[in-house]
Formats: sequence, structure tokens, C-alpha cells
Amino acid sequence: MSVAVPHPDRPRISVIVPVYNDRDVLPTCLAALARQTLPTSEFEVLVVDNASTEPLGDLSARFPTVRFESESKPGSYAARNRGISASRGEMIAFTDADCIPRADWLECGVRRLEANRTLGLVGGAIQVFPRDPQHLTPTEVYEKGCALIQDVYVGVFKFAATANLFTFRSVLDDVGWFDAELKAGGDWEWGMRVSAKYAVELGDDVVVTHPARHTFRERARKARRTAGGLYGVTQSAAVAPAVWQMAPDHVPPRQPARARDRPRRGGRAAGRHLGGDLSNRARWNAASRMSCLPWE
Repeated sequence: MSVAVPHPDRPRISVIVPVYNDRDVLPTCLAALARQTLPTSEFEVLVVDNASTEPLGDLSARFPTVRFESESKPGSYAARNRGISASRGEMIAFTDADCIPRADWLECGVRRLEANRTLGLVGGAIQVFPRDPQHLTPTEVYEKGCALIQDVYVGVFKFAATANLFTFRSVLDDVGWFDAELKAGGDWEWGMRVSAKYAVELGDDVVVTHPARHTFRERARKARRTAGGLYGVTQSAAVAPAVWQMAPDHVPPRQPARARDRPRRGGRAAGRHLGGDLSNRARWNAASRMSCLPWE
């Protein structure tokens, strides 16, 4: 196996962290990245501020080696794309502002990619933890068992949550970057494009931890946002076959579209790749059903 030698003027891997008003948790993430076992000369960290209303300015003084970028277009996938454009590494790692990477996170992720340079992505493990392990809320019990189950994402659906995702720059250049118009499900849509051409792998030794949502209100807010994002994903040619398999009784072969549900332009044509003439309501039902699954 040939091992790529890092360019002396470029890091081997770039870490991209999108942030929107996560000022209270971002320092913990950045401190964990500063403690990585991978030599600091081999990686860079880019934080992309997605038009936060809470200024992040003073964090640049606390973390002088971190590069702070900004993206005004709303949405974490637009922010990740901004990070990709500003990054310099041959490999790219994604995590979130509320995640805490284990000390060997980058070392293990790089090792996985270097061991098989034909991979399209590596999805690392995401360990969900509660506020108080001795007093879990019902929502935290659910989250610990059902949220961010990366082994299912990678093994069954062939994508990885961007809370813990490694890939090569060459793969991004080949299949394209994230769909910046999506507010949720963009990791799934991108993963479908990757898995159509490359192998995907679960990295159970590539670990970040992630706080569980504490209340039902937090979980419900997440489900609503995910359903809205997945509604957009159902119109993607890359993901449409998976929608059909996952929501068959919500997406019938020939459901007639009522006038009030029909899109104003191209409604029927837009639905045909999903197996029939679909109304907007049918798309929303499919997205809502999928949002009950443990998406990131």
C-alpha cells in the first residue's frame, strides 16, 4: 500500500466545524481538538460561523490556531461547503460544535482512510451521553438508544452523520459537495452520491461523544426540522429509491394529487422518479415518517 506524503505547506487533514449560536459548547469541542494525538502540524481546524447572533470573536484569542470563517447563507450544509472551500487538507473531517472528539479521533480516522484509499467515506462512532447518568429523563433514555446510530446509517443506509465523518477531498471533488439548499438530511443525500461510486466504512474506533437531548420539546423541535429537510431530500434523484423503500405505504405507486396539494409548477413530473404522481402531501407524509427514524 502506498502512503501519501503530506505536502510540507499543507496539513494532511482539515477539520470543519459549522456553528450557529453554540458559543457555550464550542469551546469544549475546540479544547478536545487541541488535545489530539495526531501531530498539530498534520491538521487544521476551521470553524464556520453560520451567521450566529452570538458573536464568536473572543474565541479566536482563546484558540489562536483555529481558523474562523463565516457563511451568511443559512444552513449547516452551506457552512460546511464554505469550510471545504477554505480548507487545505487532502482529507476532510466533519464534526459538530456540540461534539467532543476523543483524543485519538483524528489519528484513528486518518489511519482508516490511509488503510484503504478507495473508500468514499468513514463514519465514526457517536456516543450519546446524558447530563446526569444517575437521573436520565425519558427523552435521554430514548436518545441513548436511538439517536445518531452511526452503525445503522453506514451499514444499512450507506451514509454517515456529519457529526463524525471522514472523507477524501478527491471524493468531494468527484461527487460534489453538500446540497446547500437542504436544512436537514444533506448528509444522507450526499452519502447516497458517494455510496453509488465508492465503498463506505464504519469506524467504531473513531469516536466522538454527543450530548443527548434533554426534553421532549427539544426532541420534537428536532423532528420538525428533520421532516422539513427530508421533504426536500425526497426530491433528490440520488435518494428517491431509498425513500420508496422506507415509506411504501406513504408513497403509493399512483396516488392522485388533489388540486390543493399539487405543486404549482412541474408537480407531476417532479414526482415521477419516486414511482408515480405524488402530491405535496404525499411527499410530506414520507418525510414525516422518515423523520421518526434517528437521523442526525
